[in-house]
Amino acid sequence: MKSKLNQLLTVVAVLVLVTFTSCSSSSETDRFTGEWQSVNSPARPHMTIQQRGENLTLLEGNKEYPLTYDKDNHKLTVNAGLGAMDIIYLEDKNHLLVSGAGEYSKVEK
Repeated sequence: MKSKLNQLLTVVAVLVLVTFTSCSSSSETDRFTGEWQSVNSPARPHMTIQQRGENLTLLEGNKEYPLTYDKDNHKLTVNAGLGAMDIIYLEDKNHLLVSGAGEYSKVEK
């Protein structure tokens, strides 16, 4: 009886740990998702960051690029053919800072 109780408690503990781990990593990237427009160049095509299963992608115009999330530095990285660019969320402004492309504000619909 005691062995079954220990097994049950172990299973519950693992499930709780997995749930909290998956929720925390998802919520860290949630703030990046959505449609964004350039603050400095409004005529520039909007970019959209989407969650596709475990992966994030960046859509700009008719091009799609995979994104990598750096958990330690809380940033996304994209390689759009001109080298890697970092995308950092600016919490105080609710903007994204894209290295080499400036700031982007979220498009409200």
